[in-house]
Amino acid sequence: MGEFIKNHKFLVGVCIVIIGAMIYNPNTSKDDIIILPKENELVEELNAKQLQDIDITSELSDNNIVDNSENIQQIPVYICGEINNTGVYWVNEHSLIQDVINMAGGVTSDADMTAINLAQILQPNSQVVVPKKGVILNTINTGQINNTGEDKININLADLVQLETLPNIGEVKAQAILDYREEHGSFSSLEQLKEVSGIGEKTYEGLKDSIRIN
Repeated sequence: MGEFIKNHKFLVGVCIVIIGAMIYNPNTSKDDIIILPKENELVEELNAKQLQDIDITSELSDNNIVDNSENIQQIPVYICGEINNTGVYWVNEHSLIQDVINMAGGVTSDADMTAINLAQILQPNSQVVVPKKGVILNTINTGQINNTGEDKININLADLVQLETLPNIGEVKAQAILDYREEHGSFSSLEQLKEVSGIGEKTYEGLKDSIRIN
């Protein structure tokens, strides 16, 4: 009994107060008697209240969570040259040249990796040219990013898509340039382009100001 009173001091105290009040006020009716909840019922009620508070707190926390991924911007980057999958790729801001190379499937066995700064941060709408071993390029294209958008097309590095952007050069002539380059190697002069099938003097004059060989 003493152990029960020791462990339930609160309930015993409440009972004493109520009984004392009833004795002090003999007119107390049955309807005025307060029925105390059992200990188990009181504990269950408290637990239910705590769980409700936890659910409310959890809901508020979920509503305040910010999805940081929505704040990450993506930028377009064009990569070409000695790359397995030339094309335009969308990368996260502050990505490196190494990142877009990985997205493009890596470089070919002819790529000159010593000329590329893999740690360089990519810029929006930039072009990355992966040079071929033994080909001397301007510093702007030696593993660097070309952002001018007005630079001449390097016919020794350009792919089919780039060549098709040249004046009067469609898919057929662009492919002919690639075939010539594959058979004879890099162009040593701009005039050598006239040796390509389908490119005569008139076509050459119309595009010579848009091309370069290094």
